[in-house]
Amino acid sequence: MTDISKTDFAIDHSLVEQQNLACWKREYDKFNIYFFTSMHDSEADLVESYSRIRDYIAIYFQGNFLNLDVERWNIYQFHILNCSIDPNVKQVIEQDKFATRKIVLDGIADEINESAIKSLIDMEIFQFSVQRRSIQHISILDVIKSQDRELASYLTNETLPKDQLINSLINTFGNGED
Repeated sequence: MTDISKTDFAIDHSLVEQQNLACWKREYDKFNIYFFTSMHDSEADLVESYSRIRDYIAIYFQGNFLNLDVERWNIYQFHILNCSIDPNVKQVIEQDKFATRKIVLDGIADEINESAIKSLIDMEIFQFSVQRRSIQHISILDVIKSQDRELASYLTNETLPKDQLINSLINTFGNGED
C-alpha cells in the first residue's frame, strides 16, 4: 500500500463546519499530494456539505498552506457514504472542477476506519486499473449501409480522389441545406 499519512494540521473544524473531515498526504521527493476525506450519513448530508468543504480547501488550505503549484493541482476531496446515492448527484459533484478533484465513494459496506480510508485512497488514486473491453469492430461503410444504402452504394462504387469525392457527394446528395 502507498505511504499515506494523516495530517490534520490544516483543518479548522469551526470554519468548515464538518466534524469528520480529515486531511491526508502522500509525500514525493519535492511535493505532497493532499487528500481530504469526509464521511456522510446520507445523500442530503453530502449535497449540503461538499461545496462548503471545497470552498474551505480553496480559501484556507490552498491559500494559506501551499506554495507549490503542483501541490495546488493535486488535491483530492473524497466523500464516503455507506448508502448508495443518485448517480446524477454523484456525477454533478465529481464533475465540479473548482479547487479539487472530487471523488464520491458510495455504497461502502465495510467499516470505515483509518486503515480503510488509506486503502480507499490508495486504490482510487494509485492502484487503479483499466479493464480491457471487448469492442465490436464495425467498418464505417457498414455503419453507413445501416443508415443510408444509396450513399453506401455510391461510396463503394466511386473511385475519385478524396477532394473530388467530397465535391461529387455534395453535388449528388446535397450539402444538407434545403
